[in-house]
Amino acid sequence: MEQPAYDEAHAIFGTQGLTDMLTLIDAYQTVCGILNAFEAPPPQTDQGQAG
Repeated sequence: MEQPAYDEAHAIFGTQGLTDMLTLIDAYQTVCGILNAFEAPPPQTDQGQAG
């Protein structure tokens, strides 16, 4: 990440906001990786279609 982009994000969200966002992104990537590794199917709706 370029320094000006980081500085702008830090000014808007602060240290805690950036930390929270990165933690959330990491958790999402971890869940996606686990679901892909076990080839988990998408959830089914009442109509029998994903989504």
